[in-house]
Amino acid sequence: MTRVFGTVLESSIMNFPHPPEGKYYLVDAGYPTPVGYIGPYKRERYHLPEFRRQSGFRNPNEYFNFYHSSLRCTIERTFGVWKNRFRILQNMPPYKFRTQVRIVCATMGIHNFIRRYSQNEVEFDQAEEGNMGDEDNDDPLDNDDPLDEASSSNDLRDKIRMNL
Repeated sequence: MTRVFGTVLESSIMNFPHPPEGKYYLVDAGYPTPVGYIGPYKRERYHLPEFRRQSGFRNPNEYFNFYHSSLRCTIERTFGVWKNRFRILQNMPPYKFRTQVRIVCATMGIHNFIRRYSQNEVEFDQAEEGNMGDEDNDDPLDNDDPLDEASSSNDLRDKIRMNL
């Protein structure tokens, strides 16, 4: 998967939407971290259950990883609620690619509208209670190769850590 992600990032044909300057995407430890992609500190506690078992942070890197993991869980929970709300996303019919993209965009727009203007978010309440599945999966892509990390992304990650 890491190799596929790297290929997509480098391919001009794929036209992958990179984050604009000054913005970034959160990625798991196994993914490359070129400019605009921030992963957790490797060889440090990362998953939320690890922090629940042992109180306190041993160092600033773990503090950053705790927040990175919390944000990742929120993102995964949001995608889980979105996919459960619009079942078509779980098993996309074999429409043309352009139609599939439109379905994804339309359902995300509706989801965001509901999220913004609804008083009662049953799906998110269920997700908060843990009824949406396990969002703290161990990442099978966990990779300790330091060559995957770009120094400017590491610098940005360090600045964020220092401001926590």
